[in-house]
Amino acid sequence: MAITLTAPEILATLDLAAIEAAILNGPDGRPCLLAHEFLTAKEICWAASEKWLVSDLNEFDASSVGFEERFDIVLGGYPTRGFLDFRGQYKRRENRGSVCIVDWKSTSGTLDLTWQTRLVDSKQWRLYSIIPPGADYISYRGINAEGKTREVYLNVSSMPPLQESMDNFFGGVGDMMAALSPRSLYPQNKPSACGMFNSVCPFKQDCDNGTEPRYLLPVEEIALSYSGAQRFLQCPEKYRRIKTAEAGIDGSEATRTGTAVHAGLESIWRQAFSQYGS
Repeated sequence: MAITLTAPEILATLDLAAIEAAILNGPDGRPCLLAHEFLTAKEICWAASEKWLVSDLNEFDASSVGFEERFDIVLGGYPTRGFLDFRGQYKRRENRGSVCIVDWKSTSGTLDLTWQTRLVDSKQWRLYSIIPPGADYISYRGINAEGKTREVYLNVSSMPPLQESMDNFFGGVGDMMAALSPRSLYPQNKPSACGMFNSVCPFKQDCDNGTEPRYLLPVEEIALSYSGAQRFLQCPEKYRRIKTAEAGIDGSEATRTGTAVHAGLESIWRQAFSQYGS
């Protein structure tokens, strides 16, 4: 039976304290957001719910959905891992049983054609399409700080096999990391990477002053992710610093807010499917 409630009506029945706690708290369970960042993240979560929550409850089989699922796969000879924000099978007749992977994309910018082109050109959806059991559709869902939304929906079931492309990409990045492993300092992509995404690199002062701490990253510890591979290609030294600090984020406001949004949306969707999914 189709859900006839509106998103605000559904949200009103959920554990709002649990949702807010998920938004506020970092991976280690301690608050990691400033007050205005928390409000922004919460508004983004509510805007996403208004746009997609009811339609997802109506379109996806609740018994098939997964949230923040970890995947591990070997590509190009290197272990590659990551998390899927949301995955489910459609239950409607026209595409019943087809698998869709949803990837949330919060941004402080505009959801314009440049934003869309960057997603379509990325390696990320190509990676998602080959993770067993694979995906038939990829849905990138963008929400900005103003509550604007936009979806980039890709039918990947009819595309040619992408295994070779992914082996080449991740294998090549892994080979470069392995070649640098004897070095305690990696090449710095200055000045191009120092202010990427409108955020000053937290390690720039060390790079400017020559005070970078020296650490080795053993080759046997190479484990790739899409974000890690992208960070390495943007600036190998920034990748080394974040990796040695065992930090999953770079400390920027945009990254903190994005992490909070993902946690909040997971809490909302998990609760909603538990109560209303069929």
